[in-house]
Amino acid sequence: MYEECGVFGAFVQGELKTQVFSMAKTVLFHLQHRGQEAAGIVVGDGKRLKQFKGMGLVQNVFDDEDGCTGEVVIGHVRYSTRGRSDLLHAQPLLAEYLDYEVAIAHNGQLDNADEIRKKMEKEGTIFVTHSDTEVILHVLTKNLKKPPIEWRAQEIGRILLNEISGSYSLVMATPNKLMIFRDPKGYRPLFHAVVNGNHFFASEDSALKSIIFDEFDVEEFEQGNYFEASLEGISKGKFADEKISAHCFFEFVYFARPDSNVFGHSVHLIREKLGKQLAKENPVNADIVVPVMDSGFSAALGYSKQSNIPLELGLVRNHWVGRTFIKPRQFERQQSVRNKLHPIERVIKGNRVVLVDDSLVRGTTMREIVNMVRASGAKEVHVAIASPPVRYPCYWGIDVPTSEELIASGKTLEEIRREIGCDSISYVSIDGVKEIFGDEYEDLCMHCFNGRRK
Repeated sequence: MYEECGVFGAFVQGELKTQVFSMAKTVLFHLQHRGQEAAGIVVGDGKRLKQFKGMGLVQNVFDDEDGCTGEVVIGHVRYSTRGRSDLLHAQPLLAEYLDYEVAIAHNGQLDNADEIRKKMEKEGTIFVTHSDTEVILHVLTKNLKKPPIEWRAQEIGRILLNEISGSYSLVMATPNKLMIFRDPKGYRPLFHAVVNGNHFFASEDSALKSIIFDEFDVEEFEQGNYFEASLEGISKGKFADEKISAHCFFEFVYFARPDSNVFGHSVHLIREKLGKQLAKENPVNADIVVPVMDSGFSAALGYSKQSNIPLELGLVRNHWVGRTFIKPRQFERQQSVRNKLHPIERVIKGNRVVLVDDSLVRGTTMREIVNMVRASGAKEVHVAIASPPVRYPCYWGIDVPTSEELIASGKTLEEIRREIGCDSISYVSIDGVKEIFGDEYEDLCMHCFNGRRK
């Protein structure tokens, strides 16, 4: 099960205990772009864990009357890219072990999940899902061999370091305890905020800022770190001294919200710089720049500023349609493109159009968009992609499972152009990305672009 999801966790005291469910619902709503298949919340009141989860969007899954009181809460929005899409796989996963409950939710993917699963099955372990998250849970019970109420984040961190390989931002809850872990290389983003002794964690800082407080400082939770909070106190520290970072570049390209700050940078400003770099490297004679909304807007703005070609709203997005890239099945992605984007014919007709998008993975969406723009009377259609060609599968949580699905894998630019049906196609070069990030380029995971594993 390969996943790109959003997680939330909080430990609160006092009056906020009555608000944990509504806060979780709010934060997950602001992480909805990271997963639209299923959503779940688990609340701990000191004695039991209460679970709420369902298929679909946050606003449809949770009833306003579902709320309950507790000091511990974790939440998850799910996007599966391979495997089953059903309620059983919706997270957080809730289990009972030695008469005590534990819940777990995970953003990322394990390198060695299949290996661990096969070995455990031969030893007699039964798995009820195909999720990496359940693998983590079994690894912990096998090593700890004690009730979850006695689990400690520090010892869990050591187990993760010794047994688990891959990407993870992990939130865990027992009825009276919150535990947080981020993998040693920091593949996935994770943020931490403290408000009057109350602790909040989420995959993006913009989601945490959706909870309104007078004073709210949000910081990135460091990679290789653990955190534990209960009524007994706070415990935190490092469980890994790994110095190599592998921050997923695709977070900047597509997944993160433009108002988020990821890996120390504004997502919007990085996308704008990528658009400027795209225009520098690949000048085109055109009349208008049209962003493929919404994730292509920041790059199109940068492209327009650099090229002095006017930015125009030539495509309107229907915001009631989800993100086509993260639909779990190909036919769903294809069907939803025309429901999602509508051309404005009077803007497009008679013009040479530069279509700026954040990335080009399978090509399904862009091929449909090019057809729509041509049908609206464009003289020429030039496709400009604000990232390098995606040529290699990803193993750490992006929906790029096989080379055969990648339009740029093994193809020349001319072959890609013909397949898309545009007049020209251009990408930002990997050297262009290096120019933008400088020395911090070495901290990025660019595997799906350059094939190099970190």
